[in-house]
Amino acid sequence: ARHYPGFLVSRDWPHRPKGFALEPPYPNGGGKWGRWRYEEIPTQLVYAYDSICNSGELERLSRETGVDVQRRIEEDFFRGAIRQDGFHGPLYTNASPATYEGYAVVGRVLGDPSLVHEAVRRCRELLARQFFCDGFWYEGTVAYHKGTLNDLQQVFDSLRGYSDPSGHVDEQDGVRFDNLELESEIPVLTRARSIVDQCRYPDGRMTPFHDCGAIFARYRNLKPLERSVSTLLPGVGHAWLGRGEGQDQAQFHLHFSGAYGHHHADNLSLALFAHGDELLPDIGYTHSRLRSWASSTLGHNTVLIDELEQYTTGDKGPSDGRLLAWETTRPTVQWMEAAAERAYPGLAEVYRRAVMMVDCGGGDRYAVDLFRVEGGSQHDYVLHGSADHDSTAAVNVPLTPTGAHLLPGVEVRFPRDELDRGDAGGRNMHYGYVQNVASGGVTDGVMVTFQTADASRPTLRTHFPGLAGSTVHLGDAPSVRRADENNLLLDRFRMPVFLLRSHRPSTVFAAVHEPFVRRGFIEQVAMEQPVAAAGDAVALSVRHHGVTDHIVHRTAVGTEPLMVGKLQTDGEVAFVRERDGAPEQMALWGGTELLWGEERLTGDGNYRGTVTGVLRTEEGATCNALVVTGSWPTGELLSGATVIVTFGDGSTLGYPLTSVERDAGQMRFVLGMDPGVAISETESRQLCFPRRTIPGSVSYRIRSSAFSE
Repeated sequence: ARHYPGFLVSRDWPHRPKGFALEPPYPNGGGKWGRWRYEEIPTQLVYAYDSICNSGELERLSRETGVDVQRRIEEDFFRGAIRQDGFHGPLYTNASPATYEGYAVVGRVLGDPSLVHEAVRRCRELLARQFFCDGFWYEGTVAYHKGTLNDLQQVFDSLRGYSDPSGHVDEQDGVRFDNLELESEIPVLTRARSIVDQCRYPDGRMTPFHDCGAIFARYRNLKPLERSVSTLLPGVGHAWLGRGEGQDQAQFHLHFSGAYGHHHADNLSLALFAHGDELLPDIGYTHSRLRSWASSTLGHNTVLIDELEQYTTGDKGPSDGRLLAWETTRPTVQWMEAAAERAYPGLAEVYRRAVMMVDCGGGDRYAVDLFRVEGGSQHDYVLHGSADHDSTAAVNVPLTPTGAHLLPGVEVRFPRDELDRGDAGGRNMHYGYVQNVASGGVTDGVMVTFQTADASRPTLRTHFPGLAGSTVHLGDAPSVRRADENNLLLDRFRMPVFLLRSHRPSTVFAAVHEPFVRRGFIEQVAMEQPVAAAGDAVALSVRHHGVTDHIVHRTAVGTEPLMVGKLQTDGEVAFVRERDGAPEQMALWGGTELLWGEERLTGDGNYRGTVTGVLRTEEGATCNALVVTGSWPTGELLSGATVIVTFGDGSTLGYPLTSVERDAGQMRFVLGMDPGVAISETESRQLCFPRRTIPGSVSYRIRSSAFSE
């Protein structure tokens, strides 16, 4: 306390020159007491002081030294730290709760209710402005989400049971606290806490999108999931199709998030977990010299255009993807789709991915993966093998060694530390990480197989029908995780990398991912040719277990029927499981009719209209709902469907529909979550992060679905 007022403010960011700041503005990375501003308030010493301040020792020391020891500690040190924090003003980041706890504890120990009220205001503001409508922390990483909640819990614990002095009303917020229980007053906390348990692989690991991964081992909940279920997080932009229990679980993840800090350039990235292993990985977070590789576009299972990194942040607007479909009401076939043209602004005219999980029985499942790209002149579809185990990749087309890395003839300088991105003479240097490259041409499809030396571990086989004229590149790259943040070990651990390159102006990468243990179950994957179809229709057949699945997906709907062999439909997506020429199962989405020979399945097409208002239980309404135009079947007929809401700037949100009701002349879509927006005829206003106001009207779409089995 004697020396604190004279301490210098340090500058102390990792990997940067250290020094001192002699006057404001002071850096966030540094302080008088801690390494950075969030550690400025010595909260643990305040707790210690509270335990001895009534012992009589402070008074004895004051008599002995001739100094008011209590005042020196309280005013020069504890309040001095509060004053030092005041140079920065309130911040609302993942580390801010440590400061809030400091305000609360100093306020309670020193008997200053204004500091307690400041802690409460900052907590409420953080929760109101920095979480998406689905309850996810704005940075879009499970690790930082969980870390922020853990630190907030310490604030809640420090505030619990607090009461203001008798008769006190805070001058700034005009309220008083009696037996405070802050966490029970904030509805978003329930949604936020549920995400921590939801976003896990079946083996218990946190799903590693954005800055989440091996270095957060201390946050892992390694208790395996009992079962996997399909889950949509429409606010942050992440979803997965999940099925099974115990070792029979499978999850297929699709990421379409924006970039708001601790992000990666990973829009429309795919991850796959099955039979106990992550088979298509996301490397996750690292503070090693390979940070740029782990966060790069090429380091994820997605598509690059013209060898470029995806846009994340800057002057071209937000980079969020758009949810296009979430259809998970049936166990045999579930599918989702998202678009992310904002990842390549001004270049990508089409950039969208549809993923379908098909259950074959007996624990066997496959994923249909349709990635459509239009724009630019080179499209690179990338898959990575295991980041956790030694593995290999093999393809069924002849390959020839083509160079040390994917940038033949280019000198690559690799990074020295995590802030260094390296250099490749103006090229995307991440292509230099893919080494030991062999290449070959595709004439009629290609198949890649990822496997480990341990036959008890699962294998992933991916089938690509068609794509004549494309080029296959097979190599290996750093897997990062197993080095455990040790820069000296990074080059020891590698993973296989498969890259499929197209030079068409418009490409449809149609893939079927087949995870299995010991023996595969898919006999053949073929591209079928529609007889008549509008738009970029894709028709596939997958033969397995004595049946053939016929799958049709197209983006142009409401036009003439599409015909493929015996199958005819006007729908967006159609599925027929055929055995010996007869259909065992049929499914239709977004259409009115699906025919297979004499068999007929009918649907209601698409429900469309305008959203004119919103109801929220947080504002006193009896339900969370969208007020809409149109006249649709009331009750629970559409329960389980997803309302895709499109805002004036083209962005979307997907809401689970509980029921349709008419009340006081209003047609309402009752939702399974808080809509998190305010909507009028001329604009929409996001009430949660990122809190944008978007001009224009708001529309909606619900696909009808029909099934027979």
